[in-house]
Amino acid sequence: MEGGFGVLLDGKSVKTPARNVLALPTEKLADAIAAEWRGQGDEVVATAMPLLRLANSVIDGVAANRDAVIAAVLRFGENDLLCYRAHQPPDLAARQREGWDPLLNWVAPAAWRTDDGG
Repeated sequence: MEGGFGVLLDGKSVKTPARNVLALPTEKLADAIAAEWRGQGDEVVATAMPLLRLANSVIDGVAANRDAVIAAVLRFGENDLLCYRAHQPPDLAARQREGWDPLLNWVAPAAWRTDDGG
């Protein structure tokens, strides 16, 4: 499948609720979603397929509205506890650094990192 890996049902590409082709970024994810489909019985139960539901949401909602989604996520930074941390008591400040700095360093631009290399 051009642009990713797909899942076939009866030889046809699976489509999202908005009728987009289910094009997935990795073969492993496509295999996992295919396994969700194989686990269905006589009746398709969408709630029993969390990876498919997540992929549909990304393709139909996030990808189609990327700029709006980025703006919405960035608004959380104004009052997010990951950005506004306790300085006292010292034990709490240390626990926050230990717990959150690795994640923040992973997602942050190099200039914002608190470690030496990322």
